[in-house]
Amino acid sequence: MKKLIYFILFLTISLAVGIHFATASINEVITKEDLPQTVYQDDSSFESAHNALLDFFNINSDQDYSNIELFMNYMIYDSIKENMNDEYDPLSDCETEACMYILATDYVTVDYMFATLNEDDQIVLTVSAKRFNYPTVETAVHLIFDVTINELQASFTLTLNHARLADRTISRELLDRIMTYVDKEAIEDSVTYGELDLDTYSFTVSLLDIN
Repeated sequence: MKKLIYFILFLTISLAVGIHFATASINEVITKEDLPQTVYQDDSSFESAHNALLDFFNINSDQDYSNIELFMNYMIYDSIKENMNDEYDPLSDCETEACMYILATDYVTVDYMFATLNEDDQIVLTVSAKRFNYPTVETAVHLIFDVTINELQASFTLTLNHARLADRTISRELLDRIMTYVDKEAIEDSVTYGELDLDTYSFTVSLLDIN
C-alpha cells in the first residue's frame, strides 16, 4: 500500500504541477465526512470485509453492489493501517500528522482514500490531496472501475474505465507513461486482500481465497 500511495502521490504531483497555472480548475474539497464512517470505527476489519462478500454472494441475496463498496473500504483502510501508516485515524480528535494524514511530505499531503458506488454500479476510488505551499491546491484523483461478477468463483473484478483529477480526465496514455516509473510488483503486493494487476489496471478478489 505504501508503494501504491506513492504512485498516486506521484500522479497527483505530476498533474498538479503540470497545470499549476490553473489550479482553480482542479480544486476539489474532500472532507472526513465523506469517509465511510462505520468502517473507520470498526475494530474487526477482516471479519467485516469477509461478511460483506458473504452477503453479496449469498444465494438468497439480490447482489447489492453496496456490499462491494463496503468490502473495498474495509480493504483500503486495512491496507493503509497494515502497510502504510498504523497511526492513521482521521475520525478521531487527534492533531498529529500521522493520525490525520495517510502521508505528509513537503510537496503534498494525502489525507483520504475511500471507495464509493456511483449510479452506474461502478466503484470510484477517491484519493484526496492538498498542497499547503505555493502553488496551494486541494484536489482529488478519482479512479472509476467497472465491476464484473464471476458467480462460479465467488469473485468480482474491478477494471479501470477512466480516471479524473477533479473534473479533468486523465488519459490512459498518461497513466501508462507514469507506470513506467514505478515498481508495479511492489505496489501489487501492498494490498491486504485480493489481486491487483497494474498491467490491466484491474483488481480481483474471490470469497474462496479469503480465510
